Amino acid sequence: MAQYLSQNRIEEPIWLEPVEITFLRMRMSEIHCDLSRYAEIVQANSFLEAQISSELRLQRDAKFVELASIRNILSPVRRIPVEILSEIFELARLPEDGIFHSNHTIVLYTYNVSSVCAAWRKTALATPRLWSKLCFDWEIYTKTVATKVEWVKEWIDRSQSLPLDVYLSLRLGSASGQFLEHILDCHHRIRHWM
Repeated sequence: MAQYLSQNRIEEPIWLEPVEITFLRMRMSEIHCDLSRYAEIVQANSFLEAQISSELRLQRDAKFVELASIRNILSPVRRIPVEILSEIFELARLPEDGIFHSNHTIVLYTYNVSSVCAAWRKTALATPRLWSKLCFDWEIYTKTVATKVEWVKEWIDRSQSLPLDVYLSLRLGSASGQFLEHILDCHHRIRHWM
């Protein structure tokens, strides 16, 4: 448990014993009491606020940092094995009707999931199946990613050697041509094209 408390960022699942969870929950309760006490002191002694507030503020801020660290450790998602989290990511990106098509927002979903936190990003990047389907409608993404087509190569690289399923709706133009070139560079891996 001490190794988790000393880390600024935790990127892997955490396995805690029940006694450790109880200890951390009690510590959170103590911190909440301390923070309430600091608030009461400042409120009751407003005339001394200038003198004591800087020291109290430092103590209060340290308590907030410790509290955030403990909440991070106790977060239920920390106890989910990477394999299960990968499966959840994959299931959540399925289209509502179960049929993949070019205007399914899989690109947006996958980038959002991989941007939540360091642990989720690490899991998403280590799950090639997340990147083995590419659904892209030029009209939907015109203002966001369509002008910077280099991301397509990264997307395909992240799928490693898995077969690719590609669902596209493109508009003629130089950027869409570059987009298509990146995809056709791996034409031998394309299993489904629509």
